[in-house]
Amino acid sequence: MVIKFIKFGFLHNYISREELLSWSDIKLMNNSVEDIFVDLSSLTSSDSNSKIVEILNKHKSKDYDTFRILHLKFLNLLHKYIRGKNWEEIQFKMLEYYDFFYDDEISLFSEEYEFWNKLHDDFHLREEGFNGGCMLMPTELFEYFQNKNIEPTEKSFLELLADT
Repeated sequence: MVIKFIKFGFLHNYISREELLSWSDIKLMNNSVEDIFVDLSSLTSSDSNSKIVEILNKHKSKDYDTFRILHLKFLNLLHKYIRGKNWEEIQFKMLEYYDFFYDDEISLFSEEYEFWNKLHDDFHLREEGFNGGCMLMPTELFEYFQNKNIEPTEKSFLELLADT
């Protein structure tokens, strides 16, 4: 399991505190032996969200094969969240993801490096007032999802993680 995905989901409100703690309790009841579930289940209602982040930081893992699978699953989930949203909001959500994972994981995807960096540059150029950016928007953004055969999912963030 890639704990960093759980941390991302929690910090960016794809996973609520209640969902995370309930999921942890279920994992323990199903005899999971991972320490992270014991630590999360030991939290009380008076513990802050920063305590959850502290626990997630303590249980870091690096599994790049699993990351590749979760990367595609996250894009499916993001596709669900973006229905009906404007492309600027989609780009912003994708950049939250990019910025969170860039140093560790996304930089390993040579086949996607150009797209993600171009998306990042386009956002900042538009933010600075350059209307054209460096991408043909929203066309290139939607083509990315189409070329990856990414379809929206109805599963929750935690359900996607559990399937891995």
